[in-house]
Amino acid sequence: MRGSVQKVTMKGKNASSIQLIGDKVSYSPSPVPGDEPHRVVNLPPRYKIKPRDFAGRHEILKVIESALMEDGSQLVVCGMGAMGKSRLACEYAHRNKKMYPLAIWWINAESPHKACRELLIRFGELTKDDDDIENVQRALKSWYDKNEKGGWLLIFDNADSYNALFPYLPHNLVEGRIFITTCKQHEFSNINTIPIAEFSIEEATECLMVSSGIRCDDASAREIAAQLERVPLALAQAASYIVENDCTFAEYIELLKEDKRRLLEKGKPKDHPDGVAATWRISLDKLSDAAINLILLCAQLPPNDIPVQLLRNAFLEQNEPELRVVSENTFVWNDVVAELTKLSLVEKRQDKLFMNRLLQDVVKESFVEAYGSSTAMSSIVKQLRSSMA
Repeated sequence: MRGSVQKVTMKGKNASSIQLIGDKVSYSPSPVPGDEPHRVVNLPPRYKIKPRDFAGRHEILKVIESALMEDGSQLVVCGMGAMGKSRLACEYAHRNKKMYPLAIWWINAESPHKACRELLIRFGELTKDDDDIENVQRALKSWYDKNEKGGWLLIFDNADSYNALFPYLPHNLVEGRIFITTCKQHEFSNINTIPIAEFSIEEATECLMVSSGIRCDDASAREIAAQLERVPLALAQAASYIVENDCTFAEYIELLKEDKRRLLEKGKPKDHPDGVAATWRISLDKLSDAAINLILLCAQLPPNDIPVQLLRNAFLEQNEPELRVVSENTFVWNDVVAELTKLSLVEKRQDKLFMNRLLQDVVKESFVEAYGSSTAMSSIVKQLRSSMA
């Protein structure tokens, strides 16, 4: 899978045979052939598909490289699942190895203890039989102090909470680099942040053609890219399905028309743990019932310019207590909306919400049977569609 280009603003070895698509990485660290003997690396390898060029996200990579040029830089790349955050982090590290002669270390930020412990053992800061969490955190602080002059890059991938990650971050001024990827942009508002979203249509088309190896049908590639809402992981799935089933772009378009939701479960990229639907469900499963009701409602409306106050008023006018309680109290309502924005499932711009169309399909598929068949929900949808027409 490939990356993409978009305008961004600054806010604030050989690891088994794997591919890195979208936002997740699995690997078994071992020495990377060709690295200097003194460099400690557990970085996942690049794609091994042909051609091996990196399609898209070129401009964002330039911004990332610029942001991490300064000593002691800490950077967060944030965005909804399936946008290719891990892919960007991996590509950056591969391209800039020479900047980090001491270490480049990949850490699963959902459980950083294990990877940090492995790093410290490699540097002789811990013994192999020491698995105590506090000892690991103390040893890591010591390692930061000893290597305050830099030459290292630590990548904390898929971070869920700043507070959970805090014990594993340097607290004093050091010249190394910290690169964090997360869906929860608001958790890391104290660190420079680069938000990423869908590809542009040009990037999505390039990505699909490069990944599938089909370069002779630009118009059909653009149509697939548009139907898949320019989502990187969805395009990776499409390319994988096309290659595995030896089908043309035109044939894939027909399959999309026939059953898009079913197709979202097919063609999962090799060595990636989840397809796009499953990736988004990981975030959806974290939502409260109130937030599920809200995102399900958004999924049944036009995806752009959904008025927040209109949503709240519609909930207030219902007789069902579980719907009214969400909107009667401003604090409760704001918390419910924040559940969606913090996971990047919707974007709030002033007084309106925006939602990816492909995510709308996944939400409806996941929750409509359990949440969306009530008379009250149907009434709200009908009312809001009429108001927004």
